[in-house]
This record gives sequence, C-alpha cells and structure tokens, in this order.
Amino acid sequence: NAYSEAFEVPQGVRIFGGWEGTPGTELLTDNANEVYTSTARNLKDKKARVATGTGNIMVSGTGAVLDGFIVSGAGANSTSGLVTVTNADAWANAIEIDDQKSIASSYAVSVLGGKATNILVSRNNKGVFVDTNGKLVNATIAQNTAASNFGGTLFNSIYWGNGGTVATAGTIKYCAFQTADSDMTGMDPEN
Repeated sequence: NAYSEAFEVPQGVRIFGGWEGTPGTELLTDNANEVYTSTARNLKDKKARVATGTGNIMVSGTGAVLDGFIVSGAGANSTSGLVTVTNADAWANAIEIDDQKSIASSYAVSVLGGKATNILVSRNNKGVFVDTNGKLVNATIAQNTAASNFGGTLFNSIYWGNGGTVATAGTIKYCAFQTADSDMTGMDPEN
C-alpha cells in the first residue's frame, strides 16, 4: 500500500528486507553480523518494495536501520528527501530509488546525519543531499535530472550523467564524477 504520511523508523528499530521467506530461516537476533552473513538473505532478487505515495521515509531514531528496500513514490513536498537519514546513529543501507519522475520532496535521498551506504539513486527527477553531518558511502547516483549537494562526506561513489549543478563543499574521496555542466563547486581534484 502507498502511504500519505511519513513512515518513521524509530529508535532501536531495524528493518531488513531481502529475505527468501522460507519458514525456519527467520533470524531472531539483534546481531547485525548474523543478518549480513545469513544465507537466507538475498538482496539481489528479494529486496522488499515500499511505495510511499505522498509520504516520506525517515530513518530518525538512535540505532534505527532501514536495509534492503526498493522505494517508490512522490514523497511529501518538503525540504527532506523521499528517504531521509536524520540521526547521527541511524543507517540506511542497500536502498534503491529508480525511475521516480514525480518526487515532490526536495531530494530523492537526504543524509542529514548518520550514514547511507550501498545506495542507488538513478533516473529520478530529484538528486541527493548530504549535509555536513552526513556520510554517503558506495553510492551510485546516475542520470537524475536535478541538482545534488554534498556538504558532508561522499566516499567510494559514482556520480554520473546527472542534470543540474553539483555542489561539493564536503569531503569527497575515491569517487568518479561526470556532470552535465562543469560547476563542481568545492571539488578537490586531488581526491
């Protein structure tokens, strides 16, 4: 179902997609290492889908985790993203936002604190925002039609074929950049 309100992942809640659904393979643990090494998890073929409608997904609580989801929808007309990480101890991992042409939020993904890893943001009408407290690692950001802003850390990522400008006032390391225009404000060619 599509939601019209924000979906919040609160403090201490971890939501993992990518399970085969075979009875007896459920993990009854809060040990993240067991989740990532489980043979019952299949992120290639079994990512869970979330349709947000006009709501947003907020990963906002201390220790909150959203992992292994394909997200679609418009999101709310707000200054955040369709998916937003807002707490220094929150984490979004293995999230895909692809081919969403009607996102009303300011960005497809916003990292306002905490970290987002293994993120795919492609072919959308909005870009990505990482503020000074955010960290985006192993991201592919490709063929979006709007601007992106990297004020925090962008590490080991690809930014390719996007429209709009890109501002890079934060720390950019081990990244491949190609933009539609040459305005890469703050980009350090040594990194």
